[in-house]
Amino acid sequence: MAKLKLGWTFDTEAAAPPPPARAARKAYLWLSTGVVFIGTAYSRVVALEPETARKLWEYESAHTPALRGIAYWSGTKELPPQIVFGTADGFLISLNISLNAKSGTHHL
Repeated sequence: MAKLKLGWTFDTEAAAPPPPARAARKAYLWLSTGVVFIGTAYSRVVALEPETARKLWEYESAHTPALRGIAYWSGTKELPPQIVFGTADGFLISLNISLNAKSGTHHL
């Protein structure tokens, strides 16, 4: 771990200034072997290119994602790949991302 260094940062782009309690920014460390999926405090799930943090796609939810535990499920012959995440208010949401997690093509 001593050899790890910052590779990139990503701003979750608040639609409006955050309330005072959220004003302080936090840094998180992700280690990834593929697309990085993050939930934001601003009701979005974002897919990022791991090498550059370029935004591949974004989904705006009616429910704020829990900030941990976003999962990729590769699907089956009958069901397409899914991004699955829990929300801060107790929902479990599954995004159908037909074809490819990198493409941003998804159907709800």
